Amino acid sequence: MKNKNFRRIFGYMNRVKKYLAIGFFWLALATAFRLYSPMVIEKILDEQVMITGIADQREFIKLLILYAVINAFGGIFRYISTVSFHRSANKAAIYMREDVFRHVQKLPISYFDNLNAGKIVSRITNDTDSVKALFQTVLSQFVTSFVFILSAIIILAIREPWAVLFCIVPIPVLYFAIAIYHKYSLEPNREYRRSISQANSDINENIRGIGLIKTYNVEDEVKSDFENLNSKIFNLGFGLEKLDALLGYNIIGKARMLNTALILFVFGFLHLEGNSSASIGFMFVVLDYTMRIYGAAQQVMNRFTQLEKSVTSAEHIFEVLDYETERDDGKNESEIFGNVEYKNLCFSYIEDVLVLKDINFKVNSGETVALVGHTGSGKSSIINLIFGFYEKDSGEILIDNIPIEQFSKQTLRKQMAVVLQDPYIFKGTVYENVTLFEDYPEEKVIEALIRVGGENLLKNLEKGIHTELSDSGSTISAGERQIITFARALIRNPKILVLDEATASIDSETEDYIQRGFEALKSGRTTFIIAHRLSTIKNADMIYVLDNGKICERGNHEELTKLRGRYYNMLLKEQN
Repeated sequence: MKNKNFRRIFGYMNRVKKYLAIGFFWLALATAFRLYSPMVIEKILDEQVMITGIADQREFIKLLILYAVINAFGGIFRYISTVSFHRSANKAAIYMREDVFRHVQKLPISYFDNLNAGKIVSRITNDTDSVKALFQTVLSQFVTSFVFILSAIIILAIREPWAVLFCIVPIPVLYFAIAIYHKYSLEPNREYRRSISQANSDINENIRGIGLIKTYNVEDEVKSDFENLNSKIFNLGFGLEKLDALLGYNIIGKARMLNTALILFVFGFLHLEGNSSASIGFMFVVLDYTMRIYGAAQQVMNRFTQLEKSVTSAEHIFEVLDYETERDDGKNESEIFGNVEYKNLCFSYIEDVLVLKDINFKVNSGETVALVGHTGSGKSSIINLIFGFYEKDSGEILIDNIPIEQFSKQTLRKQMAVVLQDPYIFKGTVYENVTLFEDYPEEKVIEALIRVGGENLLKNLEKGIHTELSDSGSTISAGERQIITFARALIRNPKILVLDEATASIDSETEDYIQRGFEALKSGRTTFIIAHRLSTIKNADMIYVLDNGKICERGNHEELTKLRGRYYNMLLKEQN
């Protein structure tokens, strides 16, 4: 992982430095108590435990009580330290998740064209949770181990410098194990995270398309694909666990046994030689310290798997955060009237593959224009450009004779509204779905629903506009969902209104209600209608017929019918 990304991770640590400071303070106290604990046993062994019995029973009991108190307080301090580290970890994860979510909302539409929702969700949830473990367990464990090892070395260096060797021996063993683990786990860890993201994506798509899957009876095929991916995840994860077991328990565990045998041999030899510093009590201290150091090394190895996963997840998160946000260089924040003009406009999603070719037309404020044509003719692309979702290749889009680039995108979009072919309903009340969680009077919400033909919808809602809707609005009909999205658009009183195949999923009776309500509301509002059903656009002021990215016919319904061209043929086909 690049140093830049490490600095960014530690940047989040800086935002929770208060809790980290508290954690380190209590960690220092806990470490001091843990280091002093074996010294009490040393005193008991060297001064109180004799061949003939206890030297001083009262002193012996005092030392036992002291040992118990030290360990009790050490445990309390370690608990407080752990809680502080966990709190800082959760805070850091919240900040990171909010940053990613906020950044995703500012990304251009083209980003979502290339990455499905499941993978984006995985970045915001799974990957931030994985990075949280970096702060929560890995960081605290690494710091704890480092502080203890350093402190143990200092204490032994002061007391008996030769004993430091026993504490230094585990360090190269740990370094060797980490180096080997990093070499053989980095790419599998990355592939593991990618596979997890793909699994989330597949699950998301399968749940959304469950009706289609059942209709075409392809449950077994879908299940087989998921099982193959799940098997890949298992193999990657199990491979990492085997590597962890090999390096963690086997290498470090065997080194710990050899080191213990070496301590017993050296102290036994020195004791026989009459070396006063090689007492049984001091041997216990050295054994305790080295056992704890090896234990810390074992825990570091156990956490190193999580560290690698956290590092890989952080890379995924920073890939999102590094993606350039939607440009919004416009400074004009004035109110618009709704005059729209396209001049010599060309546009492509893929370089050198034009979707729109030399588009020219003008819409005056308050007029209704319709865009018709076969799928892929460029209708939706014309609308996407006026919303600023994509950058044009050449030409101009003018609003009130001002190039669209000079307007703030946020300002423009607040004065526009769109109703899509597939009505999207959020989990929440009808009121929240119409207002999109903005503050509108209830009377205005009810009025908007009625004006777009929602009388029957309101009658059928048990709690009126405060009725809860399920995710995607599955508890109401497609027509009722579209009525809600119409009200959502109209309550904002937009200067430019776009209906993108808005009546495609509505039955004829519901469409009649909407058409009557819409006729009364479109006055003073520039309206674009994209429709396959030509019966819905007969009253449009101007109809533009597109074919292969070009305007091939233009005029109102009567003019195009008399022309007997492409529009006329489409009309005949629809009537038949």
